[in-house]
Amino acid sequence: MFIPKCWVREKRIVTYRGRDIELSCWGWSNESEEDARAMAQRRLAELEGKARSNEKLERYAYGTKGPLREEIIHYLDDNEQSGCIITRNRYGALVMNTKHVMFGDIDIRPVTVRWGPFKIFRKTEYMEEQWDEVYEQVRKWVDEHANVAVRIYRTYAGVRILFISNTYDPIREDTLNVLTELSCDPLYIRLCQTQGSFRARLTPKPWRIGMDRCRVAWPPETEKLRKAYSRWVLEYTKKCEPYATCRYIDTYGSSYPLPEISSIIEYHDKVTKAQSSLPLA
Repeated sequence: MFIPKCWVREKRIVTYRGRDIELSCWGWSNESEEDARAMAQRRLAELEGKARSNEKLERYAYGTKGPLREEIIHYLDDNEQSGCIITRNRYGALVMNTKHVMFGDIDIRPVTVRWGPFKIFRKTEYMEEQWDEVYEQVRKWVDEHANVAVRIYRTYAGVRILFISNTYDPIREDTLNVLTELSCDPLYIRLCQTQGSFRARLTPKPWRIGMDRCRVAWPPETEKLRKAYSRWVLEYTKKCEPYATCRYIDTYGSSYPLPEISSIIEYHDKVTKAQSSLPLA
């Protein structure tokens, strides 16, 4: 798991296939902005060379090329070696990143309900039975695997699994097979593999609590953007107060949590308000 502390972007105007375009590249470092700037300059020079040779300039999806560019809020227990980093993601929610403690997310798709004499009225909604089916699916999987215990949480649109009796390597094939067997989100599985970490969202998605996503990319590059970012975070934090991100349902399996996982459970449940009855978002 590598989430850099320092980010710097370098830009340059070049002529590409007959027109002027702006190229930009980010550099990153855990040591200093100078190191990050040097990397950005190297990457930009490489990209400029491709542009001048009329090669295809690719755009990469979030998290699929290089480390995630997210604000580091803090390290669990204020320890950089804890293997757990809290960040703010691209749309503004807080996220727990863990090096060896595995989370899995199973999405539930809403169903279309029809009613009326001719079934002409339609409404897309979630059904309670869908969660019950997923709980049962996970319980059966745990029963078939000795010495495995998991905590189950309900989310706004799915189920979260926290594995508490073992640690896992996010890039090992057998780890990814576990997530696949449990029907976890394929995009999440790919992100775990490319980033070498597991992730769990700790705070609500902004659009579920009446806010737009954060429009200022990290890190803010001007004073105006820094102020806008701070204002957004302040408003978002306040609007999160009456909501929970997930709700604890049950523990499957007989094993107790490993000592190194107990602090992660405590922090996760506190920030997500998993033991509360607040509405999920």
